[in-house]
Amino acid sequence: MSYLLGIDVGTTSLKCVLFDQKGKALASYGSEYEVSMPQPEFMEIDVEDYWMAFKKSLKAVLNESKVNPNEISGVGVSSQGETFVVLDKNGKTLKKSYCLA
Repeated sequence: MSYLLGIDVGTTSLKCVLFDQKGKALASYGSEYEVSMPQPEFMEIDVEDYWMAFKKSLKAVLNESKVNPNEISGVGVSSQGETFVVLDKNGKTLKKSYCLA
């Protein structure tokens, strides 16, 4: 059997939901992260926090559902809006991510 993974990268948390092919949610998990507002309507989030929240949420969903990750045939991703991430030539983040509130 194959499964579908939904990932929502929100303003204050990242959520993962695993579905079967009929659309039944098998497991879900959300991980919160800190958001700083250095000026009005301007938010910063440490990019590593996104990554850690994703790994934690995915692991929890897979543990709860007992689904083999190799059986995930599709992934859908949504996010809170436009976010700017600065990377160096090796793909490493140079600063926190920026987005408008």
